[in-house]
Amino acid sequence: MKMTLKNGQWFGLMAVMTGYSFAGLHFTADARAADLPSNVVSKPVGFVRVAVPPNTSALCSAPFVMADPSLQSILSGQLTGGTNAATADQILKWDTTTQKYIIIHKLEGSGNPALDGSWVESTPSGPMLSSATIMPGEGFWIKNQHSATQSVFVAGEIVVSASVSITAPPSMSLLGYPYDVRGRISAPITRKSGKRTIAVGTWYNAKNTVVDGYMNMGESLWYKNLTGTAMTWKVWRPYANPFPATPGIPNIAQLRFNQNGQAVTVIMGTAGLPSNATVCVHYQDVALTDSFNSTNGWTLAQADIPVQGRSVLEWTDTGSSVRSGITSVRTRIYLVTRGQDSLGIPANAGYLGMSLPAGFTPFSASSPWNTPIAANPEIDPDSDLMISTLSAEVSDLGAAFVKWTTPVHVIDSAQARKVSVYSIKGPKNSDVDPNEDGIVENIPMPACIWPDPERDGHMVMVDPVARKSWEFSRFGMDTNGNYTSSGISIWDLNGAGYHAPFTGSYWWTYGSNGAGVPWIGGIIRPEEIAAGEITHAILCATPVNRKCTVDGQKEQVCIPACKTDGWGIGTAYIPEGARLQLDPNLDLDALKLSPETKVVARAMQTYGMIVSDNSSAFKTYFQNLGTDWGAWANSPIPDELWKIPVSSFRVLKCNLVTRP
Repeated sequence: MKMTLKNGQWFGLMAVMTGYSFAGLHFTADARAADLPSNVVSKPVGFVRVAVPPNTSALCSAPFVMADPSLQSILSGQLTGGTNAATADQILKWDTTTQKYIIIHKLEGSGNPALDGSWVESTPSGPMLSSATIMPGEGFWIKNQHSATQSVFVAGEIVVSASVSITAPPSMSLLGYPYDVRGRISAPITRKSGKRTIAVGTWYNAKNTVVDGYMNMGESLWYKNLTGTAMTWKVWRPYANPFPATPGIPNIAQLRFNQNGQAVTVIMGTAGLPSNATVCVHYQDVALTDSFNSTNGWTLAQADIPVQGRSVLEWTDTGSSVRSGITSVRTRIYLVTRGQDSLGIPANAGYLGMSLPAGFTPFSASSPWNTPIAANPEIDPDSDLMISTLSAEVSDLGAAFVKWTTPVHVIDSAQARKVSVYSIKGPKNSDVDPNEDGIVENIPMPACIWPDPERDGHMVMVDPVARKSWEFSRFGMDTNGNYTSSGISIWDLNGAGYHAPFTGSYWWTYGSNGAGVPWIGGIIRPEEIAAGEITHAILCATPVNRKCTVDGQKEQVCIPACKTDGWGIGTAYIPEGARLQLDPNLDLDALKLSPETKVVARAMQTYGMIVSDNSSAFKTYFQNLGTDWGAWANSPIPDELWKIPVSSFRVLKCNLVTRP
């Protein structure tokens, strides 16, 4: 069997679109209410947004199951019509039998009310309503024949069948990956390009350039079968299927996009639910080269929407301060679960916002976080070597403001509803999970809590009156509507602000960052900048963190760290928990820093920075205030931190603790 890969193309995404409505996705609600589980989950439904630049074509595919796979339904109201195929936007479907394109165009202004607004094919007797369909994994072209970029939404239900078989007849086929992941292209075949034999598993494009062997979600490619017989490409589902085999309640009955394409309404079928029931909407964004995660990675968008006897509920996604609008995401997938029925506590009770008083001080006065550096501190004898190693890796000091840092939610834990949080991996911490069963109970959790949307999913809640904080890593929800986390730390804010290194039943369970230190101890908050003073050490991360001093030695840290994700071996690397101090004699005025940035720099001189994590950059951490940056949006700090020289830092001496 000899095959070659012909070139396919996927165009980048843009956010300009024409106005339209879309109602092509329909599912039937199951009205049975008997024996309803306490938390029913829907099957996930989502969309891929394809932006087609002016006078350009985009090659794509559908990674969804459409309840109505007809082109008329899928593209209802989308793109721009014309009076003929030469002026109208087109869909080009490849006919594997004739080895020719079927050209389907959107008809408008023809004067025929039965056809205007529909997708038609040209025939000798005039335009005819097209009966074309689009199936999962089937490739097709979208041709934009107008002067503005147009975005097209292809929506449907996630493919959950165990496998999908796609037939490639002799000669050319357009194939796409039918699942919502970045899929590996593979087949047990020998391929040739010209006179060169190509190794099994290697793919070449039309220019004989090796391609990476992956197909991203929604992409398509040309496949040339030279054998003379049909070939079946079978793809196995790459993610788990935890969803109900038959439609449950609630379900997602329809996705409807508004006229200007700025929002999508999730229409939920709730017929048969008790009048006191509630439902929750969750979402998951999938980037071009990422993959859908069926069991975790869900973020709560709206909690506990009351049913109140209605058979249909609508929730509109216009984005929020922490959730991008649909015009700036490529793929968004929605899930609906049964909410917390009859709790008797409002879902958002106890939520106080994201602002703490400027003078709020976590931990005791003698805590390492709150202790100023002495006038003549002892410098680590290898400080110059460590800073030299750091300077060789990075040129500037940076910061995390929105991604890879954490929000800080202020709560009244006495008023908030109490939930259980389930472990998603690893050993259990007996300090927070005394039963060591992977379930941490009685966590105060207002419904509007959200984590950093990046993979680490950090999230912090603080009760300033109870003097307590709850810190999570990889925080999210599973498909049963349960809160999940890979790690939970509960900090007494009257305490010292650290755990003894390498202690506990499982030492690595303390803390939600690499060094196991509290986020609340060292994150920079906007109220502190506004007040003109930071009175604590600052969190930082570096790309040159130490694992141990000598090869074969166990891990080492400096207090307040209790663990490490450092990798370097030797004294050229910085231990986690070490304190970096900006040279107190450095003239900050000479750096031409704004008053706001000087607040940060003075804290680096007075209290220093404590290494809390391994990173690809040298950076410090600011409170995540949402995707709109909140108070950081107009701050000069993001544009000025680079002015602080990396070479002006020094590493203070600490007592290294080695894991027993």
